[in-house]
Amino acid sequence: MRKLGFVGLLVLAGGLWACGGDDGKTEDTAGTDTAVADTAAGTDTVAADEAEDVAVGATYAEPTGGATWTVARVAEAKTRDEAIAACSGLTLEGLGGWRLPTVGEARGLYRDCPDLEVGGTCQIGAGCLDSTCNDASCKTCQTASSQPAGQCKALQAFQQGWEGAGWYWTSDEAADLGQYWVYNLCQGAFNVVVGGSMYDVRCVR
Repeated sequence: MRKLGFVGLLVLAGGLWACGGDDGKTEDTAGTDTAVADTAAGTDTVAADEAEDVAVGATYAEPTGGATWTVARVAEAKTRDEAIAACSGLTLEGLGGWRLPTVGEARGLYRDCPDLEVGGTCQIGAGCLDSTCNDASCKTCQTASSQPAGQCKALQAFQQGWEGAGWYWTSDEAADLGQYWVYNLCQGAFNVVVGGSMYDVRCVR
């Protein structure tokens, strides 16, 4: 009887050890599952909240079905003709057909500046390209040209250090002056310049 009791105790102890091990494993697995679920939920939240401010690779496609942009600067300090050539000769992520953006497309990159954003009170765009269209309503968010990247009036993906702080060519002309529109995402401004001026280049398709 004593021997059987000892064996019985061993079996009972072994059973308790096995149960304890299973519980530990279940807890660990549950903890891992919870962590994975939390991570997934966090990722989903970021994606939902910041979807339009996240660029994929070297290009950014506007979520409303607008232009696809080159995220990085394509060329620096080019005349307008050189800027046009830089875009037309570009192949990026296997894509060709690049060109300079219109003023309206450039306005699609502005953030935290309702007047300059698409549909804002600033009238510069397809229906108003003369220099006089750059009135006071287009300058309500204008800052110093030294505005640091990270505080620009721009889509976050385009604030790449001082690259984001430059002036960039558009394809549009201010016909009343025979000059061309440029934009600055960090300064929050548009301006007109002669075609021989030297400005930076981003492209759209």
